[in-house]
Amino acid sequence: FGDGSTFVLTSSSFKDGEALPERYTASGDGVSPPVAWSGLPEGTQSLILIMDETLHGTELEAGGDEAGEPDDIRTFWIVYDIPADLKGIPEDLAKGWGTDLASPSGESFTARQGLNSRGVKALLSDPDTDPAVEGGAGYMAPDPASGSGIHLYYLRLYAVMGAIGSSFENPSEATRDAILDEAEAAGGLAPLSLP
Repeated sequence: FGDGSTFVLTSSSFKDGEALPERYTASGDGVSPPVAWSGLPEGTQSLILIMDETLHGTELEAGGDEAGEPDDIRTFWIVYDIPADLKGIPEDLAKGWGTDLASPSGESFTARQGLNSRGVKALLSDPDTDPAVEGGAGYMAPDPASGSGIHLYYLRLYAVMGAIGSSFENPSEATRDAILDEAEAAGGLAPLSLP
């Protein structure tokens, strides 16, 4: 993955352009995939990981994944304030707002998870709701509508000067000037739910 620079994002579960394994989808276990990185640029103080999908034409008309968003980008996962000394994130990271994140295998680290599209939708529907209660913070497993075609999910890792702190805003927008570099994984062509 990556753009040819030394900053590289990988997953032990799939290769760039391969199908996202069913385990990480709503029709499987719905757990977050493991990711790893290397070659951080000098000056990196924290990292931001975002998994999203850009919808086009017929995907928007078909409704795509159930959570929906008013625009053409669906966000499945945001993890930010990831310590620069961390080398990756384990599979099946616990959902929620917390800063002490852990996996079932016992691996833990301090970072924050942001709102996914389900959380944004819940918050827009009722500003008094806690979007994390409905699975709106942390990983949201892709669940494309039947017949909506092939979906392409992107994992993007940003190396950042500084930390974001607690914010509902999109971390990549909030820190545009602080981003040192980006590594990207065309995270699995996912021919899920095809007729």
